[in-house]
Amino acid sequence: GEASAQCRMPFATRGSSVLALVLCLTAPGAVSAQTVTLVRHPYLQQVTPTSAIVVWATREPGPATVRYGRPGGSTQTVAAVTTGYSAAHTGLPYDLYQHEASLFNLSSNTEYAYDPLMGSADVTSGTDRFRTAPVRGTGTVRFIAFGDSGTGSTQQRGLAALMADDDFDLALHGGDIAYGESNGTGDGTHATLTDWFFSIYRDWLRRVPMFPS
Repeated sequence: GEASAQCRMPFATRGSSVLALVLCLTAPGAVSAQTVTLVRHPYLQQVTPTSAIVVWATREPGPATVRYGRPGGSTQTVAAVTTGYSAAHTGLPYDLYQHEASLFNLSSNTEYAYDPLMGSADVTSGTDRFRTAPVRGTGTVRFIAFGDSGTGSTQQRGLAALMADDDFDLALHGGDIAYGESNGTGDGTHATLTDWFFSIYRDWLRRVPMFPS
């Protein structure tokens, strides 16, 4: 069976690259096969000294969870809230499902490993990691600040590669996250945000949070 969708809206858009996974969703007394298409790779939100939010998006609904713990240690699993958006709402040629998992009771300034799951299948290859923030008034943080992200140009992708190779704890964005499509359609649509922000910066968005102004 398919998971029912709830309605909330942080971010939800399409991606220029997708990852197709075939997995088995197990329900009591029945097993059904389902193809899961990853639209938006996992990214972090609102990382604090004791919590973090992991978000990703797929074309299909399903039982979404995040398995996490300190590297090499024991793990626990938390259910994600799945929010469904119709094609009529997003302007995309398909319905979209965003999955948002909140991780609580974390230790400050500590590295954690995590895997977003659909059923029992990891939606990405390997295990991602992030570090919680230090307690306010202690420690140090390193950050990058940028703005006017662009339209997928060669220059934007070059800067994205430099960011991915850098070591920082958070990113600050000064605005103008995504401009309009080359055919003149609007700025900041579901399509442009994923194609020209989340897809381009996905290598570091999965390990450090971005805070836009």
